[in-house]
Amino acid sequence: MGKDQLSERFQGMVESRVEPLSRVLLRSLFKAFTRLFLWSILSIQMLFAADHPAEDMELFLELIVNDVSTGHVALIDYKKPYYYIDTGDLKETPILFEYLEDQTKGTIVTLNASDDVSVRYNEEWQQLYITVPTQWLPRQSIGYGSRETVESYTSFGAIVNYDLYASKPRHNSGSLNSWGEFRLFGDYGTISHSGVYNHYFGSESYQKNRYTRYDTYWQYSDEDKLYTLTVGDLITRPLVWSNAARLGGIQFSHNFKLRPDLITYPLPEFSGEVGLPSTVDLIINGSNYQSSNINPGPFDITDVTHLSGAGEAVVVTTDALGRTVSINVPFYVTSRLLRENLMDYTLSVGTLRQHYGQKNFSYSRYAIDGSMRYGVNDHLTVEFHSELATSLTLVGAGFVTNIGRIGDLNAALTLTNYKNRTGTQLYLGYNYLHPKFNFLASYIRRSSDYRDISSIDSEYGVVPESLQFTFSIPTERYGSYSIGFFSNQYQYEEGKRRSNTFSLGWNKSLGEYGNVSAYINHHNNSDNRWSAALQWTIPLDNDYGQVSVAANRNDSKNDSTSVYYSRSIPSDGGFGWNLNYKNNRSNADYYNAALKWRNPNIEMQGGMYGSSGDYTYWSDLSGSLVAMDGELFMANRIYDSFVLLSADGVSDVPVLYENNVIGRTNQKGYYLVPQVPSYYDAKYEIDGLEIPVNLNVPELEKRISVKANSGYVLKFPVEKINPVTLTLVDEASDYIPVGSYIETDHGEESYVGWDGAVYFEHLQAINQLTVYLPDGERCSLEVELKADDESDKSAEANILDLGEFRCHKGGYNED
Repeated sequence: MGKDQLSERFQGMVESRVEPLSRVLLRSLFKAFTRLFLWSILSIQMLFAADHPAEDMELFLELIVNDVSTGHVALIDYKKPYYYIDTGDLKETPILFEYLEDQTKGTIVTLNASDDVSVRYNEEWQQLYITVPTQWLPRQSIGYGSRETVESYTSFGAIVNYDLYASKPRHNSGSLNSWGEFRLFGDYGTISHSGVYNHYFGSESYQKNRYTRYDTYWQYSDEDKLYTLTVGDLITRPLVWSNAARLGGIQFSHNFKLRPDLITYPLPEFSGEVGLPSTVDLIINGSNYQSSNINPGPFDITDVTHLSGAGEAVVVTTDALGRTVSINVPFYVTSRLLRENLMDYTLSVGTLRQHYGQKNFSYSRYAIDGSMRYGVNDHLTVEFHSELATSLTLVGAGFVTNIGRIGDLNAALTLTNYKNRTGTQLYLGYNYLHPKFNFLASYIRRSSDYRDISSIDSEYGVVPESLQFTFSIPTERYGSYSIGFFSNQYQYEEGKRRSNTFSLGWNKSLGEYGNVSAYINHHNNSDNRWSAALQWTIPLDNDYGQVSVAANRNDSKNDSTSVYYSRSIPSDGGFGWNLNYKNNRSNADYYNAALKWRNPNIEMQGGMYGSSGDYTYWSDLSGSLVAMDGELFMANRIYDSFVLLSADGVSDVPVLYENNVIGRTNQKGYYLVPQVPSYYDAKYEIDGLEIPVNLNVPELEKRISVKANSGYVLKFPVEKINPVTLTLVDEASDYIPVGSYIETDHGEESYVGWDGAVYFEHLQAINQLTVYLPDGERCSLEVELKADDESDKSAEANILDLGEFRCHKGGYNED
């Protein structure tokens, strides 16, 4: 899909999702006028109709509740002036029975015994109109963002991801770095191991060849109970105000990522009630979000997703009489809160890992790390964190709350005891997101004796104090502005030193002319206080990539001007490149060039970088090997999950992923989809139009979800059929009438088309056919498939034409 097509498609998606407010109001007025016109005609007709029967009688009437048909016909006993109905019939209506219990004797309910109920009889249409207060009707829930829970799958298999990188500087020895990841997965989880082998070559090389292990672990997840168990090398899951650490051990965590359909943070709910059938329009920040038709009664609009920060919603209801009511509801949404009674937790037990990426098995003291978050209500979430290690105890508690509609506040206090010395940490955080501006701030202060498991073995300790402010203003006409202030205090042998950075940024889209950005930074570093940069990125037509020009300036007089030309590899494969020239005021000019190429099996890159006379040349080869379903496949590097699609041995069949053609099956009928988000129910299809006609695929599309770090064999069963056509005539050699029904003795059915043409897919060697003619008569014939009939099969259409057969009344005969 080209850039223009993608732009048009995205524009269409936005226009279909976000509708201007003026168009919403015009549509509502048109609906209101139409309903008012129809209601007026109905009212005039009902004006001259009797509201009640002329005498006592029993009637079978359709029940209409608050002008909405229930589709139920009930026996109504009318004894002037009351209407009596059985409780079983009443329960077929939306009226809540609890409000009519006082008017019930046995199984009979007196409908109009209460002044709150109005009953009207329509003799012409044989209907009974019942009008009750809206609170007597059930509450309706309109959920726009809810998704159906989808089960995730995995198959048994193995993956080897690899990345081979070779480099050779002009004046130094070269090296070959071979990174690899091995995964074995199935119903009982995933085993993963990763590492890199460094090989150095050249007479001037002083480094030794070595293998460095990164991570080895087994992981299992349960989507029903929402937990993940990891055994081996792991990283603890920190809170906003705690730090992560690497352990070798066991981790048990609650994992919401296993269910993308779950919304963990509170969303605004909008309520109201209508007395007549109505349309509800939900307008978010001036744009139409969704429209729904509702029945009379109270209603709630829930699960309004894709909201963040402050905003305003307008709920517009238009009833059948055209009356419109609008309610303005301001809201503030933050994902940092948990919904009421929702809990998130993690517990890690093991030994601290040191020298990661340098030593293969360097573990020190034992450590325990645990965190928990709980939604007390939709406005308050409490947080707890604790760590235990040799000579260390840490406990902390905090909370997150939304301050009305002016942002969310996060605060926490942590106490530590390390070697009988007490330390503290105070954290404060505040966020406010608004369509017109955003503001974020955080502050951390730690005492000199503060330690946690991430810093207990570090010679540098922790940052004593950190302060951050960011403020941004997006404008449609003048671009986006951002201001930031970052201050960190560090502890050195000679004392504490503070590093302050002030940043001012600007970014503006120029449409087809690209994008312009600029920034200015000020540091309190005496060597380089000021730095500034200006960059203009210009997209080129016809998918030729983009060109960027940039200028940088700073106090150290290391000014530079650079030109950058790049093209990304297309999603379906091909060539890409990078070309960069940088002119430095104080240093030698810098050059960088790279060429990239990718197909469905591998990705290759190569190039050079450096200054004149001191270039480094490099090359890279990456991809993956997949062993699955008894076969071995090559593919691009698989970061998360994948799907191996099987067309049951049929080759060269187009494969579609989310309605886009991504490739064709190989000679054995397989196609590997390498980049699939885990736990996402994606749609996979095969194009049935390009499958030979002698094959039948009962199901051409499927939706499945794949577990994390694994793969699944998605099979599309294919059954072989024997497509044949024949022409049927009667005893007078006239074509059998169109539409005549045909049945074989083994149960296959068909119909006669124009000129007596008939199509079958499962005829056997000898077949007895019975034809049921439109006039009620029937005739019969016998069709025999001979071995040499295969020679009459069209090579292009692959359909066998058996010729003309005569259908006889009274017996099986072949002409």
